[in-house]
Amino acid sequence: MRKNICGLVFLIAIILVVQPVFAISSNMKDSYLPGETIVIKISGNILEPISSGNVEFRRGHILVPFDYDLKKLGEDYYLWAIAPESQINYTLTIKEISTYVSGKVQKIDYVKNFSILGNLSDYSIKPGFVLDDKDFEIKVQLNEDINKPIDLKFIEEREVVLKPGENIVKFSISEINETGLYNLTIGKYILPAYLKINKSVSKIVENITIGNLTNVSLAEIDVENLSEQEKEAVNVERAKYHCYEFPGKICTADQTCSGETIVSMDGACCLGDCGAKTAEGGSSAWIGYLIAAIVIIAGIFIWIRYKKIKAEKNPLEKKILSLEKKIP
Repeated sequence: MRKNICGLVFLIAIILVVQPVFAISSNMKDSYLPGETIVIKISGNILEPISSGNVEFRRGHILVPFDYDLKKLGEDYYLWAIAPESQINYTLTIKEISTYVSGKVQKIDYVKNFSILGNLSDYSIKPGFVLDDKDFEIKVQLNEDINKPIDLKFIEEREVVLKPGENIVKFSISEINETGLYNLTIGKYILPAYLKINKSVSKIVENITIGNLTNVSLAEIDVENLSEQEKEAVNVERAKYHCYEFPGKICTADQTCSGETIVSMDGACCLGDCGAKTAEGGSSAWIGYLIAAIVIIAGIFIWIRYKKIKAEKNPLEKKILSLEKKIP
């Protein structure tokens, strides 16, 4: 009985120790081919944003440079990386992930060991996921000396023939009608593709003829002649972009915008230049004109006074002339 209790206590202790490991997980495999593209989904309740700066690859205790990226696509995070050609063991670490551990918010590190084994992968892809609002392209690196056909599947199926070296494969989103996460198959790889579709705006705004609005075309829409519904639709789409993407500038509290101000993810976005603001918020040129006018008027007044004084005779001279008139 005592042994059973001790065993139960030991089992609970193990669960408590390893629980942080299971707070965040991924579908990463234990091994990859040299030069293969690693594409993984990170699962778990992630409370604060993470980025590629949270990611480290190590060989033992030594940091190793990988070609990689990490982004949130929809509700989930994805990581892609190009496996190095050195056949050895590596460790992936995603640092400072804010999540729940035993019902409490904690920051933990997700750690996963993996190996690079086998022959060089026949081809790799870059990037390993897509986040875009327009037609996109994927680079496919063929590591063989002869052409290789592969199948593509996105909206429709087709075949492309890869040539040795770098190949550019282009994809269109003209048939996609809704924003969302889609699967993109390139040969042996299945990639997540999160696509932002702006067609709703192009249907509402008649003077925009392109099918898929970009950040630049959204900035160029003249909303003055649109209905309230149309204005709201345009502003909703503009709010999906950072100000610098239009491109524009965020003016400070003591600055005023010399051009149009539009909605952005960062707030009011100035499409012109940010200049110094006067106390009344207008131009300060009138102050210079006022000072110049005061100086000119003061100069004229002084000149008139000087001429008047000069025209008057000296009082002593006037008295002498008066005495001379009295002498016979």
